[in-house]
Amino acid sequence: GGRIEGNALNRITGRMNLDYSLAQSLHLSFNTSLGYSKTDTPYGSEHNPTSLVYDLNPYEQKVDPATGKPVELDSYPNRTFHDLMNQYSSESTSKRINSSLNMNWEITKGLNLSAVTGFDYLLREKLSKVPREAFSQTGFSDAEKGEITKEKNTELNYSTNIRLNYNKEWNKHNVTLSTNYDYYYTGYDNIGLKGYGIASKVNTAAGINQGLAGNRQTKVSSRKEKSAQLGIGFALGYSFNSMYDFYGSYKTDASSLLPSDKRWNTAWSAGIGWEIGNYELFKDWRALTALRLRASYGYTASLAGVPASASVPTYSYSDEIYSQSRIIDLNQFYNKNLKPEQSKSYNVGMNIKLFDLFNFDISAYKRITEDALLEVSIPASNGYSTMNRNIGILQNSGLEFRISGNLINKDELRWNSSLSLSWNRNKVVELYEGDVYFIGDGEKIIPDYKEGEPLDLIYGLESLGIHSIDGLPRFLSATGEQVDYKHKFTLKDFKVLGYSTAPYMGFFNNMIRYKSLSLNFDFYYSFGGIAKYDQKTYVRDSDFAHKNAVKGQTKDMWFKPGDENKTYRTANEPNAAWDILDQPTTKTVYKTDYIKLSNISLNYRLPASMLKKTNGLLKYASLSVQAQNIWKYRKEKDKASLSGVEQPILTIGANLTF
Repeated sequence: GGRIEGNALNRITGRMNLDYSLAQSLHLSFNTSLGYSKTDTPYGSEHNPTSLVYDLNPYEQKVDPATGKPVELDSYPNRTFHDLMNQYSSESTSKRINSSLNMNWEITKGLNLSAVTGFDYLLREKLSKVPREAFSQTGFSDAEKGEITKEKNTELNYSTNIRLNYNKEWNKHNVTLSTNYDYYYTGYDNIGLKGYGIASKVNTAAGINQGLAGNRQTKVSSRKEKSAQLGIGFALGYSFNSMYDFYGSYKTDASSLLPSDKRWNTAWSAGIGWEIGNYELFKDWRALTALRLRASYGYTASLAGVPASASVPTYSYSDEIYSQSRIIDLNQFYNKNLKPEQSKSYNVGMNIKLFDLFNFDISAYKRITEDALLEVSIPASNGYSTMNRNIGILQNSGLEFRISGNLINKDELRWNSSLSLSWNRNKVVELYEGDVYFIGDGEKIIPDYKEGEPLDLIYGLESLGIHSIDGLPRFLSATGEQVDYKHKFTLKDFKVLGYSTAPYMGFFNNMIRYKSLSLNFDFYYSFGGIAKYDQKTYVRDSDFAHKNAVKGQTKDMWFKPGDENKTYRTANEPNAAWDILDQPTTKTVYKTDYIKLSNISLNYRLPASMLKKTNGLLKYASLSVQAQNIWKYRKEKDKASLSGVEQPILTIGANLTF
């Protein structure tokens, strides 16, 4: 059931697994699953509840006693709360079947062949209706009111994976060799229909008024696409005396979506490990029970995520007609010189185990991305506003620390914990065209990319507060002067306020077990990031009294000359001031630091003595209760919106095996 009464999701799934042993060394497994789901949305709304919460107080909604209908809301003239929550109805179904065949064959001692092949077929259908009475139909003639949309999508995924592994161990040597072959196929087939002018009780596309022209003319859409990917890889592993390890891999992949000269891309990696703790010198050390060093390097080159239309010309039919023929449009302004994005990854680490109880793991990593891909703005004279380009070199690096072990390990009571802390930072190493880069149209002061600086920096102005005379903020310029929005701002006037992505984050996980009872709870934390406070709903007079706003907002708002020490500026903002007033400032950013109890669960497993009383009917039984997203602490709360708010979830379950 949904949070709005009537909205619901129902589904049923089934699965069958069959295992065969054709010989002692040859095994087959056949798996098939079916699924059906139906989603009903009789009361659909285009409005986001996280914004409506500031605009509506539904509990204060008045009803006309003469008609029994809700009265109109001032914030949405001619629209009632009932209208806002009943803009459309829809029904969608999903039918899925997938099947796979697995084989494992031990050809000879140490030589193993494994393969899996299978398919996944999905059919989605959806019918949506906007009733004639919906407020979105206001302004249309009776013959044009009402909309019906019908969609049908099919998706077929097929995959094959074959792996050959060989392992040989003699004296102090251990060698592993493997090779693999991968093939993936994906096919889409979509058709859609949208029409207008329907009767009130019509719920089928057959009721569309096909005599309409112009913007209300019936529209048909279709998409059919096939793609395939092929990959071949090799790997080598070698270990000597259980102390020295070496690993290497190489793989080449091809995608049908890429142009022929860029279709094949390679990836390779190499790593070494050194088990220092296995030396005789450390054998008698009670404190140090394990010490391992490791290092690795990897390289990949790929255009993954970039559509084929970014590097080769692709076309589609438009809705426009020229000389009784439909026009074919170029889908995207393509770049024939587009190169694969190349990534080089470095990683070093160390693992220490003390008293055979506590594990310490430390690792450092760096990833350098050359020929980084980005969709950039181009002059509109090309007929398109964006294209994909290789813009420069980016770097991402960080440190990770983790400690885990048993805090209590006595008799039937055990308490295991793990604590982690990670630090991450990125940087623009080089830009191919200048030292700064701007994304989007129009004049911008703050660059989106700047050589030598992180990608997630937030620049802002030094705010001097709301001026008591005109109710507009004043700022401190780069030269130390007090200025208003009319000042000719440059990048020098802005200062770095912080990072939009928190550089520090981690977790604290715990598992406590006593006899048949176990308790798990997980904490997650993040600090060092900031965000811009962006409250757009202001309550200034009786006309907006029905709206929700931040507590105490009215007394902190500037209304008349002489109002001092106010947080919220005047309602009479000049249009010329909007761009500057929308910039972050030292007064309009807040810390996003948090600590949250993400999950807590309690599980009780029935002991064997109780299961015996069922005379063999029950082989295993457990009861559990789990709560998620139940507590979160933030020093500074985001009062601007409810987006990202996590709903608490309570789950009660039973697991029975007969």
